[in-house]
Amino acid sequence: MKPDSSENKESYVYADYLEWPDDERWEIIDGVAYDMTPAPTPDHQRVSRSLCFKIQTFLQGKSCEMFNAPFDILLPIGDEPDAKVKTVVQPDIVVVCD
Repeated sequence: MKPDSSENKESYVYADYLEWPDDERWEIIDGVAYDMTPAPTPDHQRVSRSLCFKIQTFLQGKSCEMFNAPFDILLPIGDEPDAKVKTVVQPDIVVVCD
């Protein structure tokens, strides 16, 4: 169930997040749900697009790969299963190196 003011849940996890509507943007940080709306501004998108282009160009021929939002990043505290992870974010840009 999506977080709202009528819900008294103290902590959310990735399993909750997976149940929320795809057309809404949420992040969970230390179990607290944050509504990420409204959508980014046009200026934000221009900067993000420019950075993506520069990063992708830099990474040509390297073993790293760039992803841009939306892309879920789970940050577990230990070895808990994905469904129990209490921090899930969607950064604008993320670089993953093997």
